[in-house]
Amino acid sequence: MKNTIALVCALALCAPVFADVPAVTVPAVAVTPTPTPAAPTKESIDKLLEAMNVENMVTSIQARANNAVKAGMQNALRGQVTTPEQEKIMDDLAKKISTDIGTELSWANMKPLYTQVYSETFTQQEIDGLVQFYESPTGKVFVSKVPQVMDKTMALMQARIGPLMRNLQKSIMDSAKEIRALKPTPTPVTMTPATPAPVTPTIAPAPVAPSKS
Repeated sequence: MKNTIALVCALALCAPVFADVPAVTVPAVAVTPTPTPAAPTKESIDKLLEAMNVENMVTSIQARANNAVKAGMQNALRGQVTTPEQEKIMDDLAKKISTDIGTELSWANMKPLYTQVYSETFTQQEIDGLVQFYESPTGKVFVSKVPQVMDKTMALMQARIGPLMRNLQKSIMDSAKEIRALKPTPTPVTMTPATPAPVTPTIAPAPVAPSKS
């Protein structure tokens, strides 16, 4: 009890002291919103595409696509085209495909796609940095050697694709055999002879004798 009274008295004596202490005001921290990165201009993207020599890369892609289609046609029809008429049909088809590829993959059709993708992917600052790199001596060396890199990469991939396709074909055939082996055997249908219905004998009516008049 004495301890409680002492605690109350101490708090009463300290109250005026705490009353004289000024309240501490925490200054508000201003939050500056993060500025939205500026979208690149069409002119800067055009400059980047030119520095990257993208038009020549698209032309190279056209040539590769044409060669791939021709090689595929020759492999698919090897030994089947024997007459001049058949050869003419195949030549006309190859020319048509080449024209279609050239139209669809022309720079006039592809450039708007590149512009859209770069505009949606990069900021103006990033485009400016890329332009600075590709216009530098190191960037120019990189651009000049990209075709060599692509040729060597495709050659290495072709060397791997052949064995890969053979392995895939074998795996598919093995899986098909397993599926056929697990095919359920049809259950034979047992024909149960029907029980004949009981025959109720029919009693013919007795003949009626003619009446004598």
